[in-house]
Amino acid sequence: MAPRKPVKKASGTESREKRSIEKNGSFFADLKGFFVDERTRFITAVFLTFVAVYVTFAFVSYFFTGAADQSKLDVPLRELIGVRSGIQNWTSVVGAYIAEMVINGGFGLASFAALAFLCFLPFCLLKKNTVSFWKVFFHCCFWLIWLSIFLSFSTYPFLKDKLFFSLGGSHGNFASEWLNSYIGIPGSLLLLLGTLLFYSIISSRKTLPFLKSLFTRLFRKKKKQPCSGFPADEKDEPSVAVGTEIVPEDWVVKGSEEDEEFHVVSASGNGNVPFEINSGERDKKTEEKEAEEKEGEVELQIQSTEHDDPHYNLEKLGRYDPTLDLSHYKAPTLDLLKIYDSANDT
Repeated sequence: MAPRKPVKKASGTESREKRSIEKNGSFFADLKGFFVDERTRFITAVFLTFVAVYVTFAFVSYFFTGAADQSKLDVPLRELIGVRSGIQNWTSVVGAYIAEMVINGGFGLASFAALAFLCFLPFCLLKKNTVSFWKVFFHCCFWLIWLSIFLSFSTYPFLKDKLFFSLGGSHGNFASEWLNSYIGIPGSLLLLLGTLLFYSIISSRKTLPFLKSLFTRLFRKKKKQPCSGFPADEKDEPSVAVGTEIVPEDWVVKGSEEDEEFHVVSASGNGNVPFEINSGERDKKTEEKEAEEKEGEVELQIQSTEHDDPHYNLEKLGRYDPTLDLSHYKAPTLDLLKIYDSANDT
C-alpha cells in the first residue's frame, strides 16, 4: 500500500476566518429570505396601503384647510407638535406637514402621480399587478415632473396672488423660471409640447395613426375651390370622349365564324329575324351547311279562307258601324235626380 500523505491541521486563524465567512453568508441569506418571505411581503403591503390612504386624506384636506394651517406650518416640526390642537387638517399635524411639504413645497397637483405610484406598490408586493412595475414607474415620474413644470409655466404668473399654494409647487416654479431665463417663453412652450408629443409616441402605438389621420383631414380642407363658386368634386374623374374608350381584352368574347349570327326581335315580337355578317369569301363548309338546312326546312303554305262559308257574304253585311248597338240610347233627364235638404249631410 502507498503511504498516506500527512494531513495539515488548520491553524486557529484560518478556522476563525472560515467561521466568520459562513456566518456572514448565512446572515445575508437569512436577510434575503426575510424580505422574500410571503408573510413579510403581505405585512409590508398592508402597511403601505394604510400609508397611501392616510396621505390621500391629507392631500384632499389640504385644499380645504391649507390656507388656515399655512401660517402655523412655518415653524419646525418639533415646535409644531406643541401647537397641534390648532391644526385644522383632517390628519392633524403629521398629515398637514406632509401635504404642505409635498404639494406646496414640492410638485403641486402633480404630487398625486407619486400618490398613485404609492397605491400601486402593495399590488406589486402581493404579485397582483397586471401592469409592469417599471412601466408604471416611468409614467408616474413623467407626469410628476412634466405636469409640475407645465402648471407653473401656464398658471403661476396669473394665480400667484389668488391661491395660497402654487399649482406646480416650488419645483415647477423654479424649473419654469430657469427655462424662461435660457430659452424664453416660446422656447419653453415648444419644449413642453415636444416632450409631451415624444412621450405620447413612446407610450402608445395609436399616436402616429391618429396624427396621420389628423394631418390628412387638414390638407383635404385646404384644397382650393373652383372660381365659379361651385364646390369641387371630391374625386376628379378623367373625362373620355365618346368612341375613344379603351376596352380591355378580357372583356372581349371571341367566337368562331359559325357563331357570327345575330337574332333581332321584330317589332311585332312574333319571331326572330336572322342577321348574318358574312366575310368577303364564303367557305365550302358554310355553303354545304346552308344547303342541308334548306333541305330540312318545312315549307309552310298560307291559304286564304275566303268564301269557305256559304252563308258568308261581305257585300250584304256592308261596313261595320260601332254606333248601331247604341242607336236607341237616350240621355237621362233631371227628374231622376234626388233632392236633399240642406240640414241633411247625407
